[in-house]
Order: sequence, then structure tokens, then C-alpha cells
Amino acid sequence: MDPVTSLLRSDLKLAQVIRFCGPNGQTNLSEGYDSDYEALVRAIISQQISTSAARAITKRLLQKVGVSGITPDSVAFLTETDFRSVGVSGPKARYILDLAYSVIKGDLNLSLVHVLEDEEVILTLQKIKGIGRWTAQMFAIGQMGRQDIFPIGDGGIKSAMIKLYGLDPNTPDAEFFAIAEKWKPYRTTACRFLWMGLDKGYFR
Repeated sequence: MDPVTSLLRSDLKLAQVIRFCGPNGQTNLSEGYDSDYEALVRAIISQQISTSAARAITKRLLQKVGVSGITPDSVAFLTETDFRSVGVSGPKARYILDLAYSVIKGDLNLSLVHVLEDEEVILTLQKIKGIGRWTAQMFAIGQMGRQDIFPIGDGGIKSAMIKLYGLDPNTPDAEFFAIAEKWKPYRTTACRFLWMGLDKGYFR
């Protein structure tokens, strides 16, 4: 059974969001950035800011590094001042630079995480300075195309679920996880429809 059909059958409330958005409207599971490093940089930039702000900052960073794109080598030439000029905060700049140096020196081989199970991927990436659970999950979703990731730490997902299921804002995370159980093994797809519902105004 395909992910959308499975979700339509398993959760009637989520089915309403899927039909509103259009069953064929979800984005691909993997954005397919040129490198794992670029994907992590984009995820770090996106931490605790809006999607539109992250896109604008990333666009300016791409202009700063030029035709080489976002790679460890191109980024290693930048200073924290360069990062601040495109809107990247000091702490995020240091995380991005530290990550670049680790890859260049061979201390970190990002390709190795692709053979790990979902939770192992997340725990392994969290060992990298500046990479928290949410960032690791966004990498697993966007770059690796993992289909059963549930980023409860994402403000959009939690907000959408509170409205969809009539939950109190102080509802413990365990209840959110309990609801998401019925989405397995396609929790990523479910979350993508929740994000899309937010973008398209379903939850207004």
C-alpha cells in the first residue's frame, strides 16, 4: 500500500488535510541537495527561524560562495563576518565552519550515516556540535528520504496537531506520539501534509 492510501485509511482527521492539500501535492521525500554537508548547513540555517527567512539567508550564502556552491572547501574560506553579512548568526556560523573543518580533515564522514537505522542516524548526527535532534531529523527527512520520521520538536507539526486533534497546548509529547502511531511506517509523509496544510491555510 502506498503512503497516501495508508494514511487516508488509518486517520480520518489527517485524511481531511490530505484531501484539502491534494493527495498528489506532497513534495518528494528527498530534496536531493548536492552534498550531505550542504543539507546540514541548510538545516542549521533553518534552526528557530521561519522557512522564508531561511530561504533568503541561504540564497545570500549561495551568492557569497559563488559557483562552487555550499561545500566544505568554499565555506572554509569565509569568516564569521562574512556569515553575519548574509544573515547567519555567530553561533550558527561557528557550527557551519566547525562542520566544514571536520569534513575537510577527514574527522567526519557523513556518507557513513546512510547505512544506519533511523534512530541511529539521529543519535549519530547529534554528536556533531550544533546539530540537535530537530536538525538531525530534518536531514533524515530531506536529504536521506527516510519515510518514518516524526519531528515532534517542530513547532509547525505540534501546532497543526493541536488544531487538528483539539489538543491543549500543554499536552505532553507522549500523546502526540500516540496519535502518530497510526501513521507508521509513513510518519514523514503525514508530517509533510501537516506542513503543507499550514502553508495552504487549512489550519486558519
